[in-house]
Amino acid sequence: AQSALHAGIDLATVFCAKEASVPIKCYSPELMVQGVYSVEELDTLLDQERGLLEALEQCKQSNDLMTNEMNEMDMLQTMEKLEHSKEKQNILIQSELKKDDQMELLVERLEKMKHLEEELQILRKRQQVSVASIVHTITSTFPTLHALCIGPGLGRHPLVFSAGGVA
Repeated sequence: AQSALHAGIDLATVFCAKEASVPIKCYSPELMVQGVYSVEELDTLLDQERGLLEALEQCKQSNDLMTNEMNEMDMLQTMEKLEHSKEKQNILIQSELKKDDQMELLVERLEKMKHLEEELQILRKRQQVSVASIVHTITSTFPTLHALCIGPGLGRHPLVFSAGGVA
């Protein structure tokens, strides 16, 4: 924008983060400055996504451990069924009850994972809407501008970068 002013443009419009609009305007009064997005809001959306992805990963790891443990129990039970003592049969019954409890826990964890994945989809939709809104705000002013100079800035934020299909 500063280069455009030096090249003879009377007015240059800068689209930037709301947090940066006042310092930029103070730096050069000839610039038309529009804060069209909030870095804090975009960072919050990105942090929420990271939190959900981390929670999903923890659930997956926990489910994998439980599934492996249940498979080991099944193998041990099969081996023990070959021997028919009453004491061993009681142990088998108790382990079957434990297995039922573990199955219920596994089902609960799978439901939690499904809920987390749904939350993640909703969040990603909010991210897309947010980025689309920013882009629309900027592009809707293009017809009123005499010259357009696009520089780095908004596209550097990881959320916008990934929404552009680059990440």
